[in-house]
Amino acid sequence: MAAWGAFIQSIDMATLKEIQDKVDPILAALATKIDTRQVAYSSARGGRYFQGLWTSSGNIKDGVDTAPNRLSGKPTDQTESWNDFLQAGDLPSTLPCRLECNVYRNGSGWGYYLAVEIETQSGDVYRRSRNMRGSDSAHTVAWRKLVAKG
Repeated sequence: MAAWGAFIQSIDMATLKEIQDKVDPILAALATKIDTRQVAYSSARGGRYFQGLWTSSGNIKDGVDTAPNRLSGKPTDQTESWNDFLQAGDLPSTLPCRLECNVYRNGSGWGYYLAVEIETQSGDVYRRSRNMRGSDSAHTVAWRKLVAKG
């Protein structure tokens, strides 16, 4: 039975790698577009960056391209949503993950980082984040498991 469990896990990990390999270049492309918008946004707001809530209400399972359903959501301390912040063509109409933009402030000033989440068929949730601006490099984190099903 242990061999069967290892076989199932190896299938899941291969699927996980495929999803991650699909998401990684999308995150890189979005990071460039979002950073361009963030420079203009922060210069008009005293250095504070745009904060974008998760683009989808739940995790995207198996890397299936899915239309974001929360682009109009706004944090309580900000008047702009993803729809207000992004320009036409910045965000694909579908994504294999959900995306979030978090803002922080520390002794060095404002910063922000992007995070993406995916879910495998088995229900495991993985997140990757990338610090974009600001001094807190701890926000750049490789893919890691957040939630194990069961």
